[in-house]
Amino acid sequence: MQKKVPENLMTYLILDLIRQQPRYGYEIVKELGHASNDHWELSYGTVYGTLNRLEQQGILERIQTEEERKYFGLTTKGEEYLEDQEAEIKELGVRSREVILGFLNIYRNIHGREHLERLLEDIKEEFEK
Repeated sequence: MQKKVPENLMTYLILDLIRQQPRYGYEIVKELGHASNDHWELSYGTVYGTLNRLEQQGILERIQTEEERKYFGLTTKGEEYLEDQEAEIKELGVRSREVILGFLNIYRNIHGREHLERLLEDIKEEFEK
């Protein structure tokens, strides 16, 4: 499992989840794991640290509930911040394509065409689910 997710991507994904509805930390960890088809294993400390940082920056606010969970919602500043980040995240996607293609070529050079073809089949199966 991949443990290191780029900070700006993780922040964007957390804020995008919270934009949909207020969320609490454990729920965010589970949602992001599910969204990655369980290839990402995010630590609770990282997610809660990000939530606390965003709250200190005025991007998130705690929403009072009757439950013991601490739900977070976007502030007006958070909504603006998230909109600004969307273009940057789309650019990250474009750059990631080149990184992935480069990695696949190196993988082929190291492991051979047969292994690459198996990897590509695994990738195809992953996205047909």
